[in-house]
Amino acid sequence: MNKESFKNLEIASHIKPQNLLTVCFFLLYLIIGLLIYDNFGATWDEPLNRDLGITSCKYIQAYISGNKIAWSDISQHLIAEQGPFYEIVLVAIEKLINIHDSHDILMLRHLITFLTFWFGTIAFYMLLYKRLGCSYISLFGTLLLILSPRLFSHTFYNSKDAALTALFIICTLTLIMSFDKKSVYNAIIHALSCAIVIDTRAVGLVLPTITYLCLYMQARNDNTELHLRKIMLYTVVYTAFLSIFIYAFWPALWDAPISNLIKYISNISAAKQLDNNFSLYMGRFIRVDQLPWHYLPVWMTITLPLPYTFFLTMGVFIICHNLTFSRKIAHNNLFDLILLSLLIIPIIAVIIIRPILYDDWRHFYFLHPYIIAIATIGISNIIKIHKLRNLVIITAILIVIHGISILVYYHPYQNIYFNQLAGSNIDKNFELDYWGLSFKEGLNFILKDQSGKCSKVAVSDYPGEVNHLFLKRDDRDRIQIVPIQEASYFLSNHRQPVNYTLFYTQHYPCINEIHKVNIGKTTLAGVFKLNNN
Repeated sequence: MNKESFKNLEIASHIKPQNLLTVCFFLLYLIIGLLIYDNFGATWDEPLNRDLGITSCKYIQAYISGNKIAWSDISQHLIAEQGPFYEIVLVAIEKLINIHDSHDILMLRHLITFLTFWFGTIAFYMLLYKRLGCSYISLFGTLLLILSPRLFSHTFYNSKDAALTALFIICTLTLIMSFDKKSVYNAIIHALSCAIVIDTRAVGLVLPTITYLCLYMQARNDNTELHLRKIMLYTVVYTAFLSIFIYAFWPALWDAPISNLIKYISNISAAKQLDNNFSLYMGRFIRVDQLPWHYLPVWMTITLPLPYTFFLTMGVFIICHNLTFSRKIAHNNLFDLILLSLLIIPIIAVIIIRPILYDDWRHFYFLHPYIIAIATIGISNIIKIHKLRNLVIITAILIVIHGISILVYYHPYQNIYFNQLAGSNIDKNFELDYWGLSFKEGLNFILKDQSGKCSKVAVSDYPGEVNHLFLKRDDRDRIQIVPIQEASYFLSNHRQPVNYTLFYTQHYPCINEIHKVNIGKTTLAGVFKLNNN
């Protein structure tokens, strides 16, 4: 062997087992994602999200060319509560690759959304490792994040909330890195990540709030002249670049930055089409602008795996104990305070401000990383107790096995997972497939049932049309979405009061059911044969 071979062998011999395990872990997760990303159906909001990206790109092109269009003139039909940044990226990739078929566009969106979250999990591992200094526990915490049932499903198709979750993780990492070293470079990077989050969803404004709070606490903790100068420089650079990046990445702000931003934030507390927009909550249909204060906490409690909640409680107790009995804000205490603040402040804000919430707690899925990070801190502290070490390790293994079994059992409908606290008759008490992914399975059943023939199909909700739009071209041509008077089949996911009543009372057109989309005993959607033709 030559000297170079010996050198490579020597380098390889110094590779730590935990580093190899980490690489294999994320590579395996990536492979699994690439194998299953096309298993999921289309959701209610996907065409609306894409419209936001397309409109924003048109506005940018017109602005650059000098043929400016008023944003207010072209944005009337767009969803009000979402920023455009991530959708602009998705549309830009779509145009760069030059794809046009609706099915291919959907698959690309699902793939990019998954890859975004995959990068987010790497950032989450780095975040945990900076706090805990242990690869194995950090990998376990990252695995808990991946195995969160509802979040897992959303990471393949939800370009709003799952992408936002990944961006929140990355931004939190840049925040921690900034406090490890207060440099101009770190201030600019953190400002960039904050601006991207804010330009994706306005709830990202909590991040600059936490940043300024931490800067203030660090200034009080160490008020030497040199340290205060560093904090002042960091604050000025961060604030300046945050403002620049928010403005640059949000075309709607280019004409009237302040007024349009205020208008956007005010839209969060408003909702369109309130008269026919209800949420099934605890057995009653409630208008989305009249949901009780406990809507968010209850949904979190009944949809997180119970071990997560237990270890979260332990983690919160440990963090609060450390903060209470520490005279100074040490590095780990500041780290934990950031995690705790990013979890608690949004929940308190929702309870006080009462913004419009749709469809369980998906608008706040970005809380998942902080829930799991705090839970992992709880686990890491308990495992240090020698008498409990083996018990905690066995429990951790059982949690992973249980989590994997849930994902396999529910696939591809992990988005309707409930834990034992939800009780029985879940389908009568809470929203199930509110985004209509199950319409894909219903349409595929009709394609098989007709064995090569064309079919006229009526659907109860818009997601039925969306899933038809995103079928492969040959399958799409074999199905025609028509009014119910002309249809041979009817698909319903029994969402909203009228469809819910027809489905459960088995009134026309919800009679003669020939196929159910089920998870266990829970029915997500039904396919009904009609006698119109």
